[in-house]
Amino acid sequence: KIIKTAKNNNYKFIGLKDFNKFKNIKKKFILRLDIDFYPKSLRGILDISKKFKIPLTIYVRVAGPYNIFWYENYQIIKEAIDQGHTIGLHSNNVERAKLLKKNNAKCFEEELIALKEVFGKIITFAPHRDFNYMENSLPWIEKNWLNLKKKYNLKFHAYEKKFFKNFTYINEGMNPHLTWRNMAPESAIRQKKNIYMLIHPHWWFEKNPHEHY
Repeated sequence: KIIKTAKNNNYKFIGLKDFNKFKNIKKKFILRLDIDFYPKSLRGILDISKKFKIPLTIYVRVAGPYNIFWYENYQIIKEAIDQGHTIGLHSNNVERAKLLKKNNAKCFEEELIALKEVFGKIITFAPHRDFNYMENSLPWIEKNWLNLKKKYNLKFHAYEKKFFKNFTYINEGMNPHLTWRNMAPESAIRQKKNIYMLIHPHWWFEKNPHEHY
């Protein structure tokens, strides 16, 4: 429904990697997916993106609750790549480094190399948090970004300031139940705002909320 509404209102869907190509276009819509749990929850969104020709930026965990080598997980992520979507690393390297008493940079490198080994070239990163919101990886990434970008041939991270300038950032979260944060996308569309929307596929379903589990 959200995508149909945006399309009917002449929004241009763009991927984060193509952000600079569409600077002069009005009413832009960026759709980002963070795969926190259950990669197979991508299925419905991949089908929708294929139907409406929407580019996605999808962030995948390596040190998380699923195994990217497991054939079902590998298959669905590889399918997203084959459809032309961008895959990036979704990591809580600062929190993980503290829990394991390891170096932040080493944790980051381990995860990025593992993801590259499985899926090839990786050009982007987005931080994740599991337990402690005080251990946010974003400040470390911003502080070290120029070195990381050069060393690992990264092109962008999901929280660069340019993605938020003149854009309304929308994501879902628990408050205490699942709801939109900041603004509902339908309201942003009515107001003709540029939209940067983050969703977590395991919270979206076709028939019932248990179908991904």
